[in-house]
Amino acid sequence: MPSRKLLKTLNTSLLIASLIMVSLAGVIGYAAFTKKPYIVKEYTLFSIKRRSEYSLKFLLTPNEVFGEELSYDPKTPIYLSIVKFIHINYSLDYRNATASGNLNMTVNVVHPDGWSKTYLLISKSFNNTSRIIGELKLNLSRLLMFMNNLTSELGLKPTPFDVIVDTSVKSRLKVGSRVVMDPFTHSITLAIDTRNNKVVVKGNLSNSATISRKISKTKELNIVGFNINTLRLVSVILAVVGISLLTTSTFLLMRLRSFNTVEKFEKKYSDILVTTDSIPKGSNVTKISLSNLEELAKLARLLERPILKLQPSNGDKLQYFIVDRDVVYVVKVGRNS
Repeated sequence: MPSRKLLKTLNTSLLIASLIMVSLAGVIGYAAFTKKPYIVKEYTLFSIKRRSEYSLKFLLTPNEVFGEELSYDPKTPIYLSIVKFIHINYSLDYRNATASGNLNMTVNVVHPDGWSKTYLLISKSFNNTSRIIGELKLNLSRLLMFMNNLTSELGLKPTPFDVIVDTSVKSRLKVGSRVVMDPFTHSITLAIDTRNNKVVVKGNLSNSATISRKISKTKELNIVGFNINTLRLVSVILAVVGISLLTTSTFLLMRLRSFNTVEKFEKKYSDILVTTDSIPKGSNVTKISLSNLEELAKLARLLERPILKLQPSNGDKLQYFIVDRDVVYVVKVGRNS
């Protein structure tokens, strides 16, 4: 029969070990179960800066106010009556890449009724360059005459109209060993206001953008050298073992309490407690089981009989009993109590 001191030491050790394991399981489990096993990272394969830009210059009939030419400024009015030519310069710049392909600049006149007609089209090719340039020179008198002829054919009176400059670029960009297609269009509008004698520029003269491509890669997440799935398994194992040890510790604690009960009983009633190596048996012997040791002690006092203690053997329970003629009053206590 294990001693009370041994059981107490074992119980304390199991309790400490179970608390440590459950605490570790909680910490590791929180770190593992609140994170995904894998992290997704984005990597930029390439990044290209593109800038498209128009610049306009108006060649004028010499005058005292503006002189002979005027670069476009949105704050400065452009009077139709003094404009002779409109120079339109276009540039397309790529950073971090070279381009090959074709550039088309189209000039369309658009009537207020919605119909349109192409006035001018120029095309050019380019190869392995980071800067593409296009240029148009519009004779305003010829442009007005072109639109007037169209309207007179339709029996219409001259009216204000729009001139749309449309630049279309089909680029094949080379970035290192990669080839990227970049079709792009940039348009501006020149409003020819014959009623108010003005040329009004509409639309954005410059346009910037970034062309990039990214890829996502999945990477296994590790914490202190262990992947998340391993840590999850470890936390579960620690929790199961810790709870098992805690259960065992609780069981031992209950046994210790029983041990204390027997010890206190024997100390309290040592004056009437006698150890024996047998219990009366036979057909004429009646056995009566009592619920607890205190009831047995009361009966011993009433009957004025000693309490006999039978040491257990071969896994039997410890037995305390009283013999009163042919009647035996018994209380059985677990061997490991």
